Amino acid sequence: MPSQTVLFAIRLKEEADAMIRREATRRGELVVLITRILESVDLSKVQAARPLDVRDRPQTSVKLPKALHSKLKKTAIARSVSMNALLNGAILKHFGKP
Repeated sequence: MPSQTVLFAIRLKEEADAMIRREATRRGELVVLITRILESVDLSKVQAARPLDVRDRPQTSVKLPKALHSKLKKTAIARSVSMNALLNGAILKHFGKP
Protein backbone atom coordinates (compact mmCIF):
# COMPACT_ATOMS: atom_id res chain seq x y z
CA MET A 1 0.00 0.00 0.00
CA PRO A 2 1.39 3.46 -0.90
CA SER A 3 2.32 5.78 1.93
CA GLN A 4 -0.25 8.39 2.91
CA THR A 5 2.46 10.80 4.04
CA VAL A 6 5.18 12.84 2.36
CA LEU A 7 8.56 13.53 3.96
CA PHE A 8 8.98 17.30 3.84
CA ALA A 9 12.30 19.01 4.64
CA ILE A 10 11.71 22.36 6.34
CA ARG A 11 13.82 25.23 7.64
CA LEU A 12 12.15 27.29 10.33
CA LYS A 13 12.82 30.93 11.07
CA GLU A 14 14.41 31.30 14.48
CA GLU A 15 11.27 32.92 15.90
CA ALA A 16 8.91 30.29 14.40
CA ASP A 17 11.19 27.48 15.57
CA ALA A 18 11.23 28.79 19.14
CA MET A 19 7.44 29.18 19.21
CA ILE A 20 6.66 25.75 17.85
CA ARG A 21 9.22 23.91 19.98
CA ARG A 22 7.84 25.49 23.16
CA GLU A 23 4.59 23.65 22.44
CA ALA A 24 5.96 20.50 20.82
CA THR A 25 8.13 19.12 23.58
CA ARG A 26 7.85 15.37 22.93
CA ARG A 27 8.85 13.24 19.99
CA GLY A 28 6.16 13.29 17.32
CA GLU A 29 4.42 16.41 18.60
CA LEU A 30 6.16 18.64 16.05
CA VAL A 31 4.43 16.90 13.14
CA VAL A 32 1.06 16.97 14.90
CA LEU A 33 1.36 20.68 15.65
CA ILE A 34 2.56 21.60 12.15
CA THR A 35 -0.32 19.59 10.65
CA ARG A 36 -2.84 21.32 12.92
CA ILE A 37 -1.42 24.75 12.02
CA LEU A 38 -1.51 24.10 8.28
CA GLU A 39 -5.10 22.86 8.54
CA SER A 40 -6.27 25.87 10.56
CA VAL A 41 -4.54 28.80 8.84
CA ASP A 42 -5.76 30.27 5.54
CA LEU A 43 -2.68 29.64 3.40
CA SER A 44 -3.98 31.90 0.65
CA LYS A 45 -3.81 34.92 2.97
CA VAL A 46 -0.94 34.24 5.37
CA GLN A 47 2.15 36.41 4.95
CA ALA A 48 4.99 34.27 3.61
CA ALA A 49 8.37 34.54 5.33
CA ARG A 50 11.27 35.92 3.32
CA PRO A 51 13.55 33.12 2.06
CA LEU A 52 16.70 34.87 3.29
CA ASP A 53 15.41 34.55 6.85
CA VAL A 54 15.83 30.75 6.84
CA ARG A 55 18.75 30.11 4.49
CA ASP A 56 21.23 29.35 7.29
CA ARG A 57 18.83 27.57 9.62
CA PRO A 58 19.10 23.82 10.31
CA GLN A 59 16.85 21.51 8.32
CA THR A 60 14.17 19.38 9.95
CA SER A 61 12.15 16.67 8.21
CA VAL A 62 8.48 16.11 8.99
CA LYS A 63 5.95 13.65 7.57
CA LEU A 64 2.88 15.49 6.35
CA PRO A 65 -0.33 13.92 5.11
CA LYS A 66 -0.20 13.79 1.29
CA ALA A 67 -3.32 15.91 0.88
CA LEU A 68 -1.97 18.63 3.16
CA HIS A 69 1.43 18.62 1.43
CA SER A 70 -0.36 18.93 -1.92
CA LYS A 71 -2.46 21.86 -0.65
CA LEU A 72 0.66 23.61 0.66
CA LYS A 73 2.48 23.04 -2.65
CA LYS A 74 -0.43 24.25 -4.83
CA THR A 75 -0.92 27.36 -2.71
CA ALA A 76 2.81 28.15 -2.76
CA ILE A 77 2.92 27.82 -6.55
CA ALA A 78 -0.19 29.98 -6.97
CA ARG A 79 1.34 32.66 -4.74
CA SER A 80 4.86 32.37 -6.25
CA VAL A 81 6.46 31.68 -2.88
CA SER A 82 8.27 28.67 -1.48
CA MET A 83 6.45 26.05 0.53
CA ASN A 84 8.89 26.70 3.35
CA ALA A 85 8.16 30.45 3.36
CA LEU A 86 4.45 29.69 3.50
CA LEU A 87 4.89 27.19 6.34
CA ASN A 88 6.90 29.69 8.38
CA GLY A 89 4.26 32.35 7.78
CA ALA A 90 1.53 29.95 8.89
CA ILE A 91 3.39 29.14 12.11
CA LEU A 92 3.90 32.82 12.93
CA LYS A 93 0.25 33.58 12.16
CA HIS A 94 -0.91 30.71 14.36
CA PHE A 95 1.04 32.12 17.30
CA GLY A 96 -0.31 35.64 16.74
CA LYS A 97 2.52 37.22 14.79
CA PRO A 98 1.69 39.26 11.66
